[in-house]
Amino acid sequence: MSRLAVFFFLVIGLFTLGESGYAQVIQQDVLYLKDGRVIRGTITELVVNETVKIETQEGDFYTFKWGEVAKIKKEPLHSEPKESDKSIHSKKSYAGYFSFGLNQIIFGANSTTLVAIHFVNGFHIRNSTLGIGIGVEFGIGANNNITIPASNNALTGLGGGLNGSLVIPIWIDSRTFLSKGDDSPFLWSHIGYSFGSAQGFSVCTGAGLCFDPSSGLSPTLELGFRIQCAENPNFFTGSYGAVEALFGFAF
Repeated sequence: MSRLAVFFFLVIGLFTLGESGYAQVIQQDVLYLKDGRVIRGTITELVVNETVKIETQEGDFYTFKWGEVAKIKKEPLHSEPKESDKSIHSKKSYAGYFSFGLNQIIFGANSTTLVAIHFVNGFHIRNSTLGIGIGVEFGIGANNNITIPASNNALTGLGGGLNGSLVIPIWIDSRTFLSKGDDSPFLWSHIGYSFGSAQGFSVCTGAGLCFDPSSGLSPTLELGFRIQCAENPNFFTGSYGAVEALFGFAF
């Protein structure tokens, strides 16, 4: 065998060994949580017997109490996640929201308060979620001293309010989380259509705060403003604006 051939095979062999060694060096941290979730990424802070902070490959940060962690391992970066792994905030994963609170009408109809119950099914896309929402809203009171503009053409004997009303909104729900810490503020918007006493299109936008988004059930607070068009000649025709204040949970 010529010297050139020997040299060639030596170079190929060294290159292959180098690639193999390099692949073994590149590893990721893996947190196995006691509730069954598995979080992959890079540990950025570890305080024994207190907390562990990890950054995922998607750039999200999560902090866990030491008592939540079953074990910590090193695994190859390119290993495929097991079917049983349950990531918190992967590029695409389920996002659910349940909330309840009050919608206070401030213009366009008498000062009615609506008790609201909302539910959203969706999925995560990096630091945002997209879903479909449905709700039930009940009118519980109206201040009949407020005058209704003639253009709103209120057609009920309730002073132009929505007292005793039933509104069922359905909407497209979008949320963008602004940080990746333990408590994450977010912006949200809805566009949809309502049925019932205030039948028509609606647009809503606001802001909120999600507490401890890394947990399985995270409390949320939301505050927003909603414009609702209504075309129900048997109850109310026109449009109104309302402030929404909601408390709920993300899961």
